[in-house]
Formats: sequence, C-alpha cells, structure tokens
Amino acid sequence: MVGVALLHAARPHNGLACALLALAGYWRGGGRDLELGGAIATAVVLLCSAAHLVNDLVDLGADRTNRPSRPLPAGTLMPSLARKAAFVFWAGGLALGLALVPGWWPWWLFWALCGPGYSLLAKGRGWIAPCWTAVVIGSCYLAGVLDAGVRIADVLIFIAISYFIFFRELIKITEDTAGDIDAGYRSLAAEHSQRWAGLLGLSLPLLAVGMLAVWGVWAGRLGQLAGGAFLIVLAGALGAIRSRSLRDRHLPGSLLKIGCFCGLTVLWGIIS
Repeated sequence: MVGVALLHAARPHNGLACALLALAGYWRGGGRDLELGGAIATAVVLLCSAAHLVNDLVDLGADRTNRPSRPLPAGTLMPSLARKAAFVFWAGGLALGLALVPGWWPWWLFWALCGPGYSLLAKGRGWIAPCWTAVVIGSCYLAGVLDAGVRIADVLIFIAISYFIFFRELIKITEDTAGDIDAGYRSLAAEHSQRWAGLLGLSLPLLAVGMLAVWGVWAGRLGQLAGGAFLIVLAGALGAIRSRSLRDRHLPGSLLKIGCFCGLTVLWGIIS
C-alpha cells in the first residue's frame, strides 16, 4: 500500500502531460528516435514526480484543509519516505536527461531547479506563482524545438500553452483559498480570481482557440473533435467554479486537466 500511496503523491499523469509537451517539441525539432523519445519522457516524469512530492511536503498544512485525502495529510505516506523518494526521482530524472540528451542541459537544469523551486520560492506569492508554473511547464515544448531553431509558430504555441497553464493555476488557487489562508499563504484567489467575471474574461482567449479548432483551422477532423471537447470542459470548469460544493471537490481543476490533453491533441495536429 505504501507503493500505491507514493504513486498517488507523485501524480505521474501530470508528468505524462509535461512529457508529451517535451515529445511534441522533440518531434517538431526533427527528432524521430522512439527509444530516445521514451527516455526523454521517463526523465521528465521523474522530475515532475519529484516536484510534486516537494510540493506536498511544503503544502502539508494547506492540504489538510484543501486535499485531506492526499497520502501525506491522510497519513498513508510518511514525510521521511516522501523526502527520500523526491531526491531519488529528482537525481534519477536529471541524470537520465543529461546522459541521454546532453544538448538539452540548460533546460534539464532549469527544470530540475524550477520544478521543486515553485514550492520553495513561488507558492503563495501572488501572481508569481501561476506565472512560474506556466513558464516552467510551457518550457517543456521549447526544449526540443531549440535544436532546430525556434520559429514564430513555436513562440505562439509556447504562449498558448503557458496561458492555458496560467489560467488553470488561477482556477486551482480559487479552489484552494481556504487551505492557503489557513497555511498563511497570501492568497491570490482572495484578492482577484474568486471573481467569476474576471475568470470568464481571462478564459476568452482559450475559448477562441477552441472555436478555431472546431472550425477546422487546425489539425483536421481530430483537431475539431479535440477542440470541441476542449470547449466543453472549459465551459464546465467555469460553471463548476461558481458552485461551492463542486469547487471544494476540485472539479474545475480536474476538468481543465482533461482540457490539457485535448489541447495536446490539437497541438499535435498543428505540428505534425
């Protein structure tokens, strides 16, 4: 059961989303080696898992209110084991990345420092927190693109990815207001993002991207389906954030997590 608790805390599905972004950039940059692609994905998942464990260790006080079912606040995972696992994942991911793709060394070091660094330096610091997460995750796409040279389209894709992550972070912060205040964080949600009209306004660029995909501007039939699903989950998240019970169950953030994979499908259609 300890292994299940550790897997739950590491949240590899989030690491998979980051890995898919890195692979999209790798493909865009001309990479076609499937074994190397798998190794890149593994390194990214390990680094992301380490960042999640550090986050849960730092956020233990807030999670007792916000997410009491997570392994650390629930007591199914001991902090000492979480610390050891975080170090092993971090060192293993960094070593694997540097060994197999040494040309990406600036990005490997950037991610290795900034992934856990969010919890240590950015969490609870107003607008810094969502911007930090958006840039760090968005950079996964640029890592592979740098080998072939960044084009204007790549910059636009990076901006779109980062903006979506930024918006999702605002939704998450809104969900976590009570626990963040209990833990002593300066809650951005308490200041700004609880205003539903503000979130609706910030969602408009994302709604436009989804509608362009539905209209067949990108990625053909698959892109249309992914764009339609993206619009549905985005509308669902905006609706759910207005309900206290749904917000407390973190449904809006979960819907946007599905939207992340829909967006990755549209992205793949654009670059392939």
